[in-house]
Amino acid sequence: MATPPGPKARLPMHIPHGSLVAYKKYGCRCAECRRGEREYHARWTRRKQEQPLPPKIKHGTRYAYVTYGCRCGDCREAKKASDAQMYRRRHQNRDVG
Repeated sequence: MATPPGPKARLPMHIPHGSLVAYKKYGCRCAECRRGEREYHARWTRRKQEQPLPPKIKHGTRYAYVTYGCRCGDCREAKKASDAQMYRRRHQNRDVG
């Protein structure tokens, strides 16, 4: 469920709403700024996924998934396994009860 856009933040005169700076640096969450951030992120993701992996980087690693945006099955599985291991490590020392 999408959250409704927040009120427009007061920005310096030279920073327009809908820009990445307004969203990231000034924390504006108006509809324009949220749309601008979504579009930027979509372009960034597309660009990362279109780049081939450098020859030294292997598929099936968390590094390829996170750094290079590879979404092949092997890289997804590696990221999933890494996240599960990290979750277990963080939660193993919690007090039970």
